[in-house]
Amino acid sequence: MESKYEVRVDGIDVPVLRIRREMTHGFPCGPKELVVKDPALGMFALDQNFTIEVKDLSVPGIEWKRVTPAELIALLEADCGA
Repeated sequence: MESKYEVRVDGIDVPVLRIRREMTHGFPCGPKELVVKDPALGMFALDQNFTIEVKDLSVPGIEWKRVTPAELIALLEADCGA
């Protein structure tokens, strides 16, 4: 299912964004985090040090809105019914 949101991080469009559990002692049981995959940098988690913006594509003329990682996780999970 295609998301109705477009996301960019530090001004760069992010085509693939995943939600996963943080690894704690080698197990995915920590809090949820956003992970992006960059061709040059590989996979990394986003935190408050990144500028994360979202645009709701279902609303014509909507502007980019800055969000926290937790806010974006909530939006994405609500969008997919998680």
